Amino acid sequence: MIGYAETFAKNVKRIIKERDISVKQLAEKTSYSKSTLKGVLTQKEEPTLTLVEEVATALGIHVFALLGGDLEDNVSVRSNTNEAIENNPPKTPQILTTQPQEPLSGKDDLTITFIGIYDKYCKEHNLKPNTVKGYNAAIRKLLGDKGNKPYASLEKNDLNLAHTKTTLRQYLYSLSTIINWAISEGFCERNLFQIVVRSLPKAAPGTSTSSLVKEPRLLDFASIKEAKTFMTGFLMGLFGDNAEDYDFSANKVLLFKFWVIHITLATRITDTIKVIKEYKSGDDGVIIAINNLNYNIPPTFKVPVIEPLGDLILAVKDFVLGYKEAYFTKLINNSAPKEYKESFTSSSSRMLYRIIINLIAKNEFSTEIKELYLNKGVKTTLTDKNTREHDFYPERRSIEEKYFTWIIGAIPKKYQVNLLK
Repeated sequence: MIGYAETFAKNVKRIIKERDISVKQLAEKTSYSKSTLKGVLTQKEEPTLTLVEEVATALGIHVFALLGGDLEDNVSVRSNTNEAIENNPPKTPQILTTQPQEPLSGKDDLTITFIGIYDKYCKEHNLKPNTVKGYNAAIRKLLGDKGNKPYASLEKNDLNLAHTKTTLRQYLYSLSTIINWAISEGFCERNLFQIVVRSLPKAAPGTSTSSLVKEPRLLDFASIKEAKTFMTGFLMGLFGDNAEDYDFSANKVLLFKFWVIHITLATRITDTIKVIKEYKSGDDGVIIAINNLNYNIPPTFKVPVIEPLGDLILAVKDFVLGYKEAYFTKLINNSAPKEYKESFTSSSSRMLYRIIINLIAKNEFSTEIKELYLNKGVKTTLTDKNTREHDFYPERRSIEEKYFTWIIGAIPKKYQVNLLK
């Protein structure tokens, strides 16, 4: 039986070959490096859930299709053909339940079932028949009649985990995509399927990646308190293992400041470095180019820089300029606290941004800004001819102000003065 990693690699290689897309071009549409994608496509590394979702979004393919569906019949409306949704009216899926589905009113309604969420997801997405068939199979095999149980009360022991490792992971990844959407819409607050994926065993040393997968690098917070604990631990961990005796050496303080900047901007590390190099006192943002697959001339994108963040940027500018970019990137990744390296790296900043913004300001921004910049991401948005003319700069600046304030609030007060002066 072909493993999900092999299926994923085979499908992605087939698509990029047909579209004449290089691995480098594909990488530029995700938060992952060319070398990471190459490792996955040559099956030297396992694809994580985050990577699978980002590649699926970049290619305009539903996650289920990349993991094992009928590829030809699962290409979504976001493909490079740029077909309008109006020309492909959504099909009504056959939902796996005989119970009437309640309307989704929001996260406070604890009676919302997984089937209810799935019903809404299908109605709001232009799913192809085989995609619906694949989702139905995953629901039937993984949830059974528990799909009609309130989603908020579902636990790991409600799932049927008696499947091969490959099949189980395909099912979990597929249903996780639905819940990620539901979280972004405010219908629920946790992704049970991500939590279960994280609990799966790691590959033993020397184990073939086709027989057992490594634990994916995932972030999933059940509450804002849990997210704050993570942020505090990560930022304070940059100073060493002893929480009561931080080493305030110059380099550690500068590395700390860089991480705060990078996490706040939620850009690729190369773009964060570009912003730092080009920022001048008083600027309200920095223009960067976004390479994509649909345009010969890369569109530009203004990264907001609020005033407190600008002060941090100026503080680290000479430090960053003192290194070659490739070396500095390695320095940053190596500086991450060892206990966080499996769950958070410099390439995870965008995912962290989405999760925390949805936790701290879920209902404060328009549907458009959430869909374009909190769900799809900047690159996908700018490759969409219908949206690339409007970059929602004022709204994004407002988000940055709220996010930066929250990040600083995660730093213990007794250290804030020393670290941010």
